[in-house]
Amino acid sequence: MNPSSLSPNKSSCAVPLGFAFMYFAWGATYLGVKFAIVDIPVLLMSGGRFLLAGLLLFLGVILFDRSNFRRGTLREWRDAGCVGFILLVLGIGTGNWTQQYVDSSFAAMVFSGLPLWIVLIDWLRPGGTAPTRTVAIGMLMGFVGIGLILMPNGHGSMKTASLGINLLLVLASIAWASGAILSRHVHAEGSALLPVARQMTVAGISLLIAGGFHGDLKHLDLADTSPTAWMGFAYLVLVGSLGGYPVYIWLMKICPSAKVATISYVNLLVAIFLGWSLGHETISLRLLIGTAIVLGSVAVVLRSKAPEVIPPGD
Repeated sequence: MNPSSLSPNKSSCAVPLGFAFMYFAWGATYLGVKFAIVDIPVLLMSGGRFLLAGLLLFLGVILFDRSNFRRGTLREWRDAGCVGFILLVLGIGTGNWTQQYVDSSFAAMVFSGLPLWIVLIDWLRPGGTAPTRTVAIGMLMGFVGIGLILMPNGHGSMKTASLGINLLLVLASIAWASGAILSRHVHAEGSALLPVARQMTVAGISLLIAGGFHGDLKHLDLADTSPTAWMGFAYLVLVGSLGGYPVYIWLMKICPSAKVATISYVNLLVAIFLGWSLGHETISLRLLIGTAIVLGSVAVVLRSKAPEVIPPGD
């Protein structure tokens, strides 16, 4: 469980395996959400997923990295709560909610612009650094691509949604980017997994409370929940959250940010392929062109300025 417990060398296969795991693990989360919310109300699904994963991360640190376990100060829990609410509730939670109305591949396409939002918000924040001309051109190109993805009648035979739902998906990606930036400026003692565990715990409780007020408990029938929904939920907890975050943190410790940022590209391709092959989603040429423009712009931006980002996986 300790991200720094592995010490790969040039002959080690740990790093390639870590990247291979992350490429698939977070790329498949979009389809996992699609399967899970068929029978599990989305707010309860998201809240249960994060709360369970957060508690399991705490347990993992206690069992395997006891010397670095800290209960956390009030300030550390407050900071984790802020990041967790912005990143996991407003970001991922809202993104999960929109998947009731849009296909998993479409959600992944919109979230592919996450690195662009991170650079933009990092520039606009107090004391932020203005982008270079190359980065600015790349960002502009990327936002044109996102606009193309969101254009009316651009979904082909994909599940369509109203303009409001699509804008909500964009706002979710902006919230995600804001939380990712905020998380870089939060200090916490002990294992690097503890802030993540605290964020997930706070976000999980918040989403469960929201689901309770929304009346989702009346629509939850555990006995009638399909095996497919349970498998989607289990994947999100065990692979997407519990497995993905420790590996991601470990890769960020030992690899250049630009290399870790490649996870963003491959995640999107995996999400699109799985949505098409297993989710029976049809993807229009316009969406593919828009996505290609976004990926090209992200490549330009990351080549010039590689921010430490949390790749777009749910």
